[in-house]
Amino acid sequence: MKRCWLPGWQFSAAAFTPLMRALGAEDEVILSFSGEHGLTRQQWVEHQALAITEPSTLVGWSLGGMLAVEIAALNPLVTRIQLLNTNVKFAGDSGLPTAIAEKFMQRYQRQPDSTRKRFATLVDRQNAAELSELLLASNELSTLHWLYDIDLQTTEVRADINVMLSLQDQLVPYQAATQAWQQKGFEVTLLPGEHSLPIVDPNSVASWMVSHG
Repeated sequence: MKRCWLPGWQFSAAAFTPLMRALGAEDEVILSFSGEHGLTRQQWVEHQALAITEPSTLVGWSLGGMLAVEIAALNPLVTRIQLLNTNVKFAGDSGLPTAIAEKFMQRYQRQPDSTRKRFATLVDRQNAAELSELLLASNELSTLHWLYDIDLQTTEVRADINVMLSLQDQLVPYQAATQAWQQKGFEVTLLPGEHSLPIVDPNSVASWMVSHG
């Protein structure tokens, strides 16, 4: 079965290198969604859904996980989704408080470079400098809007979905996110760590993926 990977917002494909290496999956497909391609979210999702022509598993981290669910909703050949630190909605409801999310958006619109550095500390308090090296240098305002616009609360998919959340995640509040996913009928596993867990502790995430694969 084919496996495709979708990284988090503002992160390059290199963010998955530690986890893919832990799984021996370095040759698998990574789906990039940098705003530089100029597509709308709907265009990008439809393009990726059409490209899946065999039974496939999607592995999505953060925004990548949300996009994976949208792809699966359009193509029943996606039979499994493994979601890493992904919420059904980024801001409001089960996500970040709306005021905090709006402030981040405003800062990114005004000062994308400095806000990227701030974003790295939200992903991981202790390893922000190292994570900054994995961030795309491009202005990702368009895909940031994707993150804010997606709402999976009523999205239906046929694929089996397993969710991994981190207990110290500053971007995906685990308690609210757990409740939201469980209300949709999906299993949730909680692991110690921050939003960066797939990068800084790939062995733990790899073990979870194997046990839920």
